[in-house]
Order: sequence, then structure tokens, then C-alpha cells
Amino acid sequence: MEFKKFTTLNLSFRIAIMSLQNNTKWFQTTLHLPNSVLPKVFIRVLVCTIFALFISILNYRGYGVNLPILGSAVPSIIVGLLLVFRTNTAYERFWEGRKLWGSINSNIRNLARQIWLTNSKHQNEKKEILELLWVFAIVVKNHLRNDNLDPSYLQNLSDNSLQKLSNSNNAFLTSTFLIQQKMNEFKTNNNISEVVFGNMQLHLNAIISAVGGCERILKTPIPIAYSIHLKQLILLYCFSLPFQFVGQLGFLSVALVGLVSFAMMGIEEIGLEIENPFGKDLNDLPLDTICENIKKNLEELKNY
Repeated sequence: MEFKKFTTLNLSFRIAIMSLQNNTKWFQTTLHLPNSVLPKVFIRVLVCTIFALFISILNYRGYGVNLPILGSAVPSIIVGLLLVFRTNTAYERFWEGRKLWGSINSNIRNLARQIWLTNSKHQNEKKEILELLWVFAIVVKNHLRNDNLDPSYLQNLSDNSLQKLSNSNNAFLTSTFLIQQKMNEFKTNNNISEVVFGNMQLHLNAIISAVGGCERILKTPIPIAYSIHLKQLILLYCFSLPFQFVGQLGFLSVALVGLVSFAMMGIEEIGLEIENPFGKDLNDLPLDTICENIKKNLEELKNY
């Protein structure tokens, strides 16, 4: 009986500790401002709040600013539906970008595995292709971010590959050309069958197709007319709120307008944040981490 009581107390204690840890983590995440949209929408929310304070002062001095009929001018359900559509569209782009980079990662690993496990005495050829695949991932990341290629990533390449990439105006096309060229040479030197080489070619084509999908996301932004119209509606909606609330709430309407403005503008800002998933913001895809994982996978493959 005493053992059962001890076990029950021990279990209750563990549950309490886990609950405390989960709630602590929840509050830490809630109050974590660097990844929040609050710093980006603060000025906009402040403007709406100050405007609400101004209307509240006018109401306090007896001016007829109580206009609840404005609630039907810009219906909240319309603004809500537009915001949901905007956020869902942006998240679809974000998730599509993540799937495409997952495809790039998987196909690079599969191609590297097939090349490395092929019977061959030319280990340097294998290492060269694997190094080119790693450089290709970096080139794609820089291509999507419109960054220049750091020469330090090319130091393990052969002199021929290094020279071509260093002098290229389009590192992305040059890297795909070099990978194809090295694969053709590898096939010839090792007498690889057409079936095995065809499987390798399929993986390379899938990688290039995935990059094309990333370019489609990057170069097809949300239509600017839609973004402008949504911003205008949100602003009109937030500016109409004080006239609707001030008659019943008085100065309390200032806090309510600030809260609603933060909610509306925050949702719109989230959509803007994840619209281009290939940037360098904290809420974008961790492309640097993905590329480092590709490098680790290729390095581990060389141990087999």
C-alpha cells in the first residue's frame, strides 16, 4: 500500500513538473519578440491607437462622434476573409518552397549514393561529383537570395571546375553543366550501364526541376493590387472602430482599438513575412541549415 502511494505521488509530481515546463515554454514563446510581428506593426498600431484616443477626447468634450453605423461600412467578416485568404496563399508558397527544398535534398542524397556505391577505382571522380553537388546546393541558395557565391565554397573543387565557376556570370547554369559533364565522364570511364546512368539522370533532372519550382515562387509575387487593396481596407476598418466603440466604452475604446489593430495588422504582416520563403528573415526557410545538412550527409557517405 505504501509503495502504491509513493508511486502515485511520484507520478503526480512528474506530471506537475511537465506541466510547469510546458507552461513556462509557452510563456517564453509568447513573449519572444525577435520572431514576432509586433516590432514591425508597432508604429501602425500606435497610429490607430492615437487616432482612437483623439476620437475619445472629442466624445468626452461632447462632440457627436459616436457613429455605430460605420460598423456596416467595412464589414469585419469581409476583412477577415481577405486576411485569411492572404495568409493561406502566403503559407501555401512557404510550404511549397519547403517541399521543393526537401526534394532537392532527397535527390542529391540519392544521386550521391548511387555514384558513391558504383564499382569504380576512380575515387577522385566520385569525390569531385559529390563536391559539385554540395556547391550546387549553395549556388541555388545564393541564386534564390540574389547573393554572390563565396569563393571559399569552391576550394575543394578541381582546378577546371574552380576556374569555370569563378569566371561564370551564372553560377547556377554553370554548376548544372559541370555536374552533367562529370557524370558523363564518370559513366564513360567506369563503363556504367545505361539503366544505372538513367536513374542517376532522373535524380539530376528532379533536382533541376525543383529549383525551377523555387524560381516560380520567387518570381511570382502576390499581385500588388491585391496587397494595396487589403492594406487600405484594414486601415479603413481600424479607423472606423473608434466611432463604433466610443459611445459605449469611452476611453476604454482606445485599448480595444489597439488590440484589434494589432490582430488585423499582425495577420497581414505574417502573410507578408512568409510570402517569399527564401529570404534571410527569421521566419523564412532555414536554407543555411538545410545546406549544412546536405554537406554532412555527403561527408558521411564518403565513409562507406
